[in-house]
Amino acid sequence: LLGDTEGYFSAHIYAASPSVRTLLVDSFTSAFAGGSGRVSGEVFGAVRPPSIWNRALGTPLTGLHALEPSQAVNILTMKGDAAARTIVDGAGRETTARLVAELVRRYRGGTFTAADFEYIAEEVGVDLPSLLGDWLHGASLPGFIASNVATARLEDDVNGKPRYQLRVAVFNGEPTPGLFRLRYRWGDANTVRESDPVRVPGGAAMEVGLVTQAPIRELWVAPYLSLNRHEFPLRVPQTDANTTTDAEALAGARPSDWRPVPGRGIVVDDLDPGFTATATPRRDSVTGHGYDTDEGLPVYQRVDPVLEAHWSRQEQPTSWGRYRHTIARVTAGNGDREATFSAELPEAGRWRVDYFLPNLDVGYSTRSQSPFQLTADLEFTAPAGQGPLLGNYDMRISSGGSVHPVEFDASAAEPGWTTLGRFDLDAGEVSLVVTNRTDGRTVVADAVRWVPDDD
Repeated sequence: LLGDTEGYFSAHIYAASPSVRTLLVDSFTSAFAGGSGRVSGEVFGAVRPPSIWNRALGTPLTGLHALEPSQAVNILTMKGDAAARTIVDGAGRETTARLVAELVRRYRGGTFTAADFEYIAEEVGVDLPSLLGDWLHGASLPGFIASNVATARLEDDVNGKPRYQLRVAVFNGEPTPGLFRLRYRWGDANTVRESDPVRVPGGAAMEVGLVTQAPIRELWVAPYLSLNRHEFPLRVPQTDANTTTDAEALAGARPSDWRPVPGRGIVVDDLDPGFTATATPRRDSVTGHGYDTDEGLPVYQRVDPVLEAHWSRQEQPTSWGRYRHTIARVTAGNGDREATFSAELPEAGRWRVDYFLPNLDVGYSTRSQSPFQLTADLEFTAPAGQGPLLGNYDMRISSGGSVHPVEFDASAAEPGWTTLGRFDLDAGEVSLVVTNRTDGRTVVADAVRWVPDDD
């Protein structure tokens, strides 16, 4: 409340993130992006190794005594900071200050119980259940999904200045309430602006409207502590500046009836049980420390050629996913590293098979300065002569004992879903295998979709 800062230093972070080199790269990236570059608050506050997330998702605050101290202190800091920021932003600084002042007045020099804390919070007007849910005894988190973005040119204001409207609905697919902000850039400004915090009850949606003097060109949803783990970008459509509408402007948030509509077909993501990849190294060949893993795969490290030669998992904001957005990736090889997407087809027939390719030019960066989801993603430029990043993939589809070779040139594909072809497939298990054989530098495995071909 006084310093309006957060972050802490803990030597346990080194143990939680086996590759110190990753922390150093994050520090350098922070400095390049205008931060301090210190390996302390802003970097350590940002580094959330999957091992900490996995523990946090299964451990309520009341269960930390059962963990090792190094695990407990990191989870306590992550959840404690998120709860504190949620109270400050959700209730407001003045109301939060009254809460803290009353706690100090009544219990200075002593202790207080959770019931005491909740009672005083209610007295000063802080609705803890609506902000945090079961924040002490529960381990669940909110999860956010956004609708398509709508834009329009409004009539000029009374001073003749232009007005542009942007609207988007955000749905919380979990029972636990949560907060998020919208971060955006508009016009030619490089400054990242942000909306007021928006609270979304469990299983509900809120529509958020922004009114600016120039079209918004970049938009991110920045949740507080959530299953999304990171802020994620939304595509902003072009606005017709020559056509105005007399619709009433929406500046703020209101309840929405919007709900995500499941798409056609069967989708298998790299985080789903239907995805597997060949074995990967368990120890860093340089430090000898164990690799941090994310859902069974080592966490991608930008400066580890040994790890890059095996399948590893990377957070990628434009990839496919319900809450989290990740990919599996591997550098070019001789075809000995395989990733497999498997599904059960309900009926035999002709099926269209689609492959999702993210935009690797877009990465998480320190530019938006998200207090909870800040992470640095720095792609190193390959030396001249190494060839393009993406090339032809080595793929095959297996169904009912038949194997169908698949041709796919990733360098020619637009980001998003691209059709690999239409195949006659049997009912039952079907799989698509992609290997590390390519004439590019990297192979990406994100998601596969099987759709009945009704054309």
